Parts: sequence; structure tokens; C-alpha cells
Amino acid sequence: MLTLVGGAAGTLFAVSLVVFVGWWVRLGFTFMVPALVLDEVGLRQGIWRSINLAARNLLSTMGLVIVLNLIGTGFSLVWQRLASGPLGMAIGILGNAALGTGLLIGVFIFYRDRMQRWKADITNLATA
Repeated sequence: MLTLVGGAAGTLFAVSLVVFVGWWVRLGFTFMVPALVLDEVGLRQGIWRSINLAARNLLSTMGLVIVLNLIGTGFSLVWQRLASGPLGMAIGILGNAALGTGLLIGVFIFYRDRMQRWKADITNLATA
């Protein structure tokens, strides 16, 4: 609809809007899997915890997501270079698996630490 009304400017606005909304959805859902696994909660509760934790730690979460994306994008270029032969392909597959696992562990540790801090703050407020 925006492209029909605004032409190129409408298209640019629509694309910017989609990217903007996608970025905020990505931030909100960053910690959904760690919440489901570590806290053993249901899907709704996991989504709520993820959004709440991301909102409480907005700048840190943004930094984490940016670093994860930069590392993932950068190493995808490395894996593509290695994939020219069968040995390089095997090294790329194993390297990508190790890197992906390490990044996921980093998200889990970030979630665990921030959740412990949040619970400690709640306990301190209750006792004060």
C-alpha cells in the first residue's frame, strides 16, 4: 500500500519499517530458548521472560545481538572460502558447529547471569 501511494519513498519507508520491527522482535525473542531450557517454563512464560529480560537489559542485549551477528556473518565468509575442497568443507562444517555452539552457550550464560541479577534485585526489594 505504501509503495502504491508513495512510490520509491513509500518503498523505502516500508522496508525500513519491516527492518525496524524485525530488529525489535529479534531482541525480544533472543532469550526465549534459554528461558525454556534453563527455567523449564512453558512457551508463553518463556516469551514473557525473554522480552522482559531484553527490555531490562536493552543496551547489553543490543550489543550481544550485534556481536553475535557480526561474528556469524564474518565467519560465514571464512567457511565459504574453506569450502573449495572436501577437506575445507569438512573443516568449515566442524568449525561452524563449534562456533555456533559457543555463541549459543554465550547467550545461555548471558541469560542465566541477568536472570540471577534480576531475581536478586526482586529479593532485595522484598526484604527492604
